[in-house]
Amino acid sequence: MAALRKLGWPEVDDMQRFGATNGAMRALRYVSPDGVRSDAAHAYLHPLLRDGEHPNLHVVVNTVVHRVVFENKRAVGILCAPKTSPDDASTKAAEPRTIKARRMVVMSAGACGTPLILERSGVGNADILNRAGVPAVADVPGVGSDFQDHQLLVYPYKSNLAPEETADRLMTGGMEVVTEMMQKGEKILGWNAQDVTCKLRPNEEDIAAMGPKFKEAWDRHFRDVPDKPLTLMSLIGG
Repeated sequence: MAALRKLGWPEVDDMQRFGATNGAMRALRYVSPDGVRSDAAHAYLHPLLRDGEHPNLHVVVNTVVHRVVFENKRAVGILCAPKTSPDDASTKAAEPRTIKARRMVVMSAGACGTPLILERSGVGNADILNRAGVPAVADVPGVGSDFQDHQLLVYPYKSNLAPEETADRLMTGGMEVVTEMMQKGEKILGWNAQDVTCKLRPNEEDIAAMGPKFKEAWDRHFRDVPDKPLTLMSLIGG
């Protein structure tokens, strides 16, 4: 934090708030101080599967969705196939089946999976669909476009952190997660390994020093959006 202040970037209480940039904060180290983290399935699905009050909820696992099934322009179900084994990425040998919906199809497969399923279903840029031999259901050019690379540079430094202050035991296998750490409720399992995070933008001198191609990209994507950071930085203990 002292080094950042010397470079002109102040400490901010909450860099996560909308619009915050050009500052650093002491990271909220723990997702869960008791060492127990969660996910969507355990937080939402598992309780409903166990409460005996939702007989209409069925969860199918180890299954790949090929596409959404349309009747004219109305989504009526999905075409899917079971994996031949949980670790098998291929579904060619599995017989696909259609699961129909009475009222609504909600398709949520993440930032990478969703566009692929939509395009296989005929929803996307009509030119791309035509070249791939997929009949177009809806010409929606934005599907699958405007992805941006998540570039990551890692610089290692020596520090005086004690072993219990880092994630090294997780990284090196020094402790077994299930039999040792989970049973003991080790706090490190709920730790995000970060001590400091910041969001930064270059100043005019920095922009000029990085050359005309950078300035062209900066002017196009960042110059007129003053609360959009160019880079995010974190100190990771481990």
